[in-house]
Amino acid sequence: MMTDHLLFAVGASHKSVSLSMLELLARKWMGNMKEALLEISQATRGSARELCLLSTCNRLEIYGVGSLDSTARLKEMLMSSLPGAGPAGVYALPTNETLRHAFWVASGLDSMVIGETEILGQMKSAYEAAREAGFTKGVLNTMFQRALCVGKRVRSETRLSLGRLSVASVAVELA
Repeated sequence: MMTDHLLFAVGASHKSVSLSMLELLARKWMGNMKEALLEISQATRGSARELCLLSTCNRLEIYGVGSLDSTARLKEMLMSSLPGAGPAGVYALPTNETLRHAFWVASGLDSMVIGETEILGQMKSAYEAAREAGFTKGVLNTMFQRALCVGKRVRSETRLSLGRLSVASVAVELA
């Protein structure tokens, strides 16, 4: 069933599942980004036109442009990879929420440590790998370029990135 194409994000994060479950997902797609994106594309049965995989220690998210069918198939695929997570463990965001979410992630506002800086570099690397592998086009290119600009701007124009900037730095200080 092909419907109008829409921007979406499907994933799991530290807010929806345990870190051990996120590790399961990360291990599944560690390694070659192009191969991971091919596998994800095949899971949509051709209903996704653009894809990008963001995998960090705190999240695994698939951003894409496709049909509602794409979103449903990807959510089902992730849920089957997370035994015991339940349906609330994997989220699927519609277009308007995907844009906001990408900006929040790039800015470090959706992190375990608010303002952490690593996510911006991880997002940039994920986007560049997807672009180089031919999985992004106009919509995702524009979204990621804007999100990366917003993330940089938030860090340079606010005091958000002052202080502890990563989970590791907080752990070291507590130890």
